[in-house]
Amino acid sequence: MTSKLIANARQLLADVLAHGVQSDTQKSRHLSACAGKKLGAENSATSVNSAGFANSKSPASLAKSEGFSTSVNSASHTNSASHTNSAIQAKKKYDTPIRPSLPLFLIGIPMLFFSYLGVSELVFSTKNFLPAAAGTVTIILATIFLVIITFFVLTKKPHFIKVQMAIVVAIVLMGTGIAISYYTNIIAVSMVFEQNSESLAEIIILEDASHGTFGQTSRANVTINGKSAECIVRWQKDQEVALYGSKLTAKVSFKPLKTDDIQRFRQGLAGYIVLEEPNYCGYLADIFGAISSFRNSRLSTLAKYDGDGAAILQGMLFGSSTSLRETDSYQTFKVAGLMHLIAVSGSHLAIVAGLISTALRKTPIRKSVEFAILAVVLVCYCILTALQPSAIRSTVMALAYAASLLCGRRGHSLSALGIAALSMLLVTPNTAFSLGFWLSVFAVFGIVVFSGLVQSWVRSSSLAMTLTAQTAILPISTPFFSMFSLIGPLANIIVAPLMMVLVAIGIVFFCLPQPLFSMLQWLAIPLCFVADIVAFIASVLANLPYASIPTYCELPLALAIGIIIALLLYLVWPKIKGYLLALASGSLIVIILAINIIFTPLTVGPQMIMLDVGQGDAILVRDGNTTLLIDTGPSKIALLNRLAQLGITRIDALLITHLHEDHTNGLAALDGTVIVDKLLFAAGIPVAKSDDDTVVQARQQVGDENIIQVTQGTVVRLSERLSLICLWPNSLVSKGDNADSVCMLLCYDANADEIPEFQVLFTGDAEAQVLEAIAADGLLDDIDVLKVGHHGSAASVSSDVLSLLKPEIALISVGEDNRYGHPKAQALQQLIECGAKVLRTDTNGNIKLEFSSKVEASSITITCANIDP
Repeated sequence: MTSKLIANARQLLADVLAHGVQSDTQKSRHLSACAGKKLGAENSATSVNSAGFANSKSPASLAKSEGFSTSVNSASHTNSASHTNSAIQAKKKYDTPIRPSLPLFLIGIPMLFFSYLGVSELVFSTKNFLPAAAGTVTIILATIFLVIITFFVLTKKPHFIKVQMAIVVAIVLMGTGIAISYYTNIIAVSMVFEQNSESLAEIIILEDASHGTFGQTSRANVTINGKSAECIVRWQKDQEVALYGSKLTAKVSFKPLKTDDIQRFRQGLAGYIVLEEPNYCGYLADIFGAISSFRNSRLSTLAKYDGDGAAILQGMLFGSSTSLRETDSYQTFKVAGLMHLIAVSGSHLAIVAGLISTALRKTPIRKSVEFAILAVVLVCYCILTALQPSAIRSTVMALAYAASLLCGRRGHSLSALGIAALSMLLVTPNTAFSLGFWLSVFAVFGIVVFSGLVQSWVRSSSLAMTLTAQTAILPISTPFFSMFSLIGPLANIIVAPLMMVLVAIGIVFFCLPQPLFSMLQWLAIPLCFVADIVAFIASVLANLPYASIPTYCELPLALAIGIIIALLLYLVWPKIKGYLLALASGSLIVIILAINIIFTPLTVGPQMIMLDVGQGDAILVRDGNTTLLIDTGPSKIALLNRLAQLGITRIDALLITHLHEDHTNGLAALDGTVIVDKLLFAAGIPVAKSDDDTVVQARQQVGDENIIQVTQGTVVRLSERLSLICLWPNSLVSKGDNADSVCMLLCYDANADEIPEFQVLFTGDAEAQVLEAIAADGLLDDIDVLKVGHHGSAASVSSDVLSLLKPEIALISVGEDNRYGHPKAQALQQLIECGAKVLRTDTNGNIKLEFSSKVEASSITITCANIDP
């Protein structure tokens, strides 16, 4: 009985790791076809399945006689049918491959996602503390269910599809229970933290710091009174930012998540903390602390070198993008479609695994020991790269694949991917809401399933993998990044090989023991130089006209389109000649451009749109084909998303009212995606702030000759009907703060009689004191629309100013539940008392005002994205 159980268990494991959802007849047909076509009669003992992986008829005997290394070699030789016979390879190298089978249990991945989506929504929105016992009971029941099903299929001849369906049901039940326990625990711990605010806490930093609009933040594990949860640390300006893996103790001020922070909650965060008098304790006394310390010492070595190359190496080798985000190369790589080369992924792990296998090839150690060494090294490299989801996915997948080889089976990449993804989702439910995880899963799925087919079209394996990976992630990357890189395929063909060489050499060099590393530290110079060359090539490609275009598509729609296309491609499995592929690719680009054109009117009437970009300003003024953008908001992605919605690919003039980040951060996002002809600053700023990041970025984008300085009296004419008159500053300015904000009066003259029908006052962050000074110069009178300064701060308006302006509409650009409490109740009350209709981006979304030729106030048409006014 025991031997029978073991035999059946072995067969079941082999099937899970090596087969898909095909029926036995289909499998036999495909295996026979492959054996007959590619291997010949002499190789009939071993067949190649439809995914291109060999399946031995006697895995046990193969494992015993040839060992693990032989299995690995055999798998490498049979990983593609074209590698089994060199004579046939030359003749039929680019034949259309047989369509791969899909393991049924892969459907557990999206099912777990939707389960976690519902559980997190229920727990967060209702604060209904489903008892942790409920989650525990669910896990126990699912485990019992799985054990019963497993025992049943092991004692009888298993029906493979039913086995996988049972496994999926058990996994989803188990995952739901884990999610209930996980998210209710976060709520419970959050309550404990609130009750013990200002208590002494132990903090472990879990990621590199990121620069936000209002300072630097880090993700950290926080322990207070024995309760632990992950929180966001908001670093104060005078505090030393702790590095990844560091340990601190400090009194913390805890703030729970707000009602709009559901995404943060899904990512496993309990709230935000601010540290008071932190005590830096070094690193944990374990492997995590040791590797973190080693990593940060190597990052500090790279930080000594100037240029973008050092920052690229930090991201590419150690998963640290903190320095890279401050360089021009960050935007360049995004525009050129090269960001995946910097993110640690499967290709990095493959290089590490290859280096280890090469080093151990001549040693007499057993293959099980070799597998253990490989596992330890890959896990350590994951920690070294800050435990990024893509690295964890690659590690689990590689170990699952290697484990199947160790058992005497040929590896099956789709099964390994499914095992990796499901394992990660079960262990940490918040992985389901990690963008890096889904990009990694989609890319690998696309490569495994479709790269062979694409290779038969393009006659190049590297190009096929690049095209397949980039296409596979489009349904996710397009909605999240709001751009589509047209130059991406070419950029990857040129840059990817060089980047992979850098990764291989860099890993070996930077992982040398400290004494040897100190002796050879000068080798970092040529590595940084080569990385600088890569950055230069990427910059040249990204600066080509229309290298990338802003693209807008909602995530559900993008996923639906992507899934439909993938299913059609999988079902049809077409063989396409090169010229037809070129035609199809060109047609796809034309379709993408056409969609942007169709949803963008060729000409628009006079209008202004206050864009919902969070806690910042971005206002679009248009008439016909002429476009002016006032400020760029705090978020690059939010700005691109809003411009893509409107089909904006060119801006005639961009006005930066002042140099605060909530008005300028989005400027870099326009580089390479939206053409900007001219940039306007307050007079004096380009000289006084020549080293400011915004001014430097402006010079790079438009050149000194296209930077215009405006002061009181400057007129910017958009069309015959729309013009802007600068009211402030009235002299040269040097600071670029709120009081220096450019204030513009937009005049709409429908009849061209120099008597404007409507006037809109744009104030940037200028407050009532500045408006009173403009009024003292005799430049303010009754207006129609007021863009309230400084997001509706307490000092943004005054009764005297409002009695002079008499605005009928007041617009406030403000982020939902922002930390400043904007707009202030005092300002809102004053606006209401003066009779103004108040519209806010946090509640109304995008706010569009369209002007007509009529002179009545009702001829201003108001359209809001979320709530009708």
